[in-house]
Amino acid sequence: MTEKAAMQEIVNQWKERTFQEYQIPFGEAMQSLGHNDAHIRYVEARPCQGSSKWIMSDLATGQVAVFTYAALWAWGSDLHTGNYVPDNETAPAGLPDSRIQRHVNYRCEFSYCLDTSEDSSLYDLILKAESYIQEIEGFNRGKRPRKAFQDGNREEQRGKFIMTSKVFARKSPLNKKVTYAVHDWLLKALEDENPSKNIPNPERPRYLDYTNGMKLVDLADTNTPYFKRGDVVWFSFKLGFSVSGDSWSSELVPIEFVRVVEAPETVETRTDYASYPSVDTSMELHAGTIVSPMNSTPQYESYSPPDSDDRL
Repeated sequence: MTEKAAMQEIVNQWKERTFQEYQIPFGEAMQSLGHNDAHIRYVEARPCQGSSKWIMSDLATGQVAVFTYAALWAWGSDLHTGNYVPDNETAPAGLPDSRIQRHVNYRCEFSYCLDTSEDSSLYDLILKAESYIQEIEGFNRGKRPRKAFQDGNREEQRGKFIMTSKVFARKSPLNKKVTYAVHDWLLKALEDENPSKNIPNPERPRYLDYTNGMKLVDLADTNTPYFKRGDVVWFSFKLGFSVSGDSWSSELVPIEFVRVVEAPETVETRTDYASYPSVDTSMELHAGTIVSPMNSTPQYESYSPPDSDDRL
């Protein structure tokens, strides 16, 4: 067995694990979509912004569904600045010139790329969700086509999967509190460019480490304070669907990335290039939390769906 195949075996184990009871393994959740009985189905899609934004919701709690999965890390933008680079500053290694943003705007993003070359089942699960949402009355009423990017239908694109998160967010009374240390570049940018309009994105995913097998640690406090190629990374996310003027697509919105096994070889690959409801703060993972990962066992009839008045 090759080293990469051995790491993939570990990935397969972590796909089914959760750190909190409210979290749902993505594979189980998508399998449950085949049931019309709400007592068996884990989740359902609900509109959250008219008919243009839909979100998967947890039938057990009536809140935004928090899914979990695992994969090998491929590459990512700088974890603290994304593709934003101020004037007169040197861009992080690997960030293409075409991706650099010099001013605060919506194109400033964090990028997180997963290696799905050995196992592209994540695409298969997303396709199952997309097949489901297209059957929901009221979704994509204009019959617009699915956006080609990461549509899962072309073999050549299934070797990697990219998630993104915005660097900045519009200031709003509904904003959550920013709970992470904000990089000086971002603080200075907001100070210089109309701080009354934008803030650091409070929904930026958290970066954690669990390689000690006992306690979640802030990734920044480890000997390798960044993810590198080949790390086994467990992650949690929301799943939404967005309809624009000319197409529609699904969106995996990352909440947490947790390194559970560090790649055996040190290969530095730091860089290569929220409009959905927030997850309640009680459902977040934080550094310092002592946790024990759980192997999920489907309990299809362990709950009754809430009354419709209690749902989102």
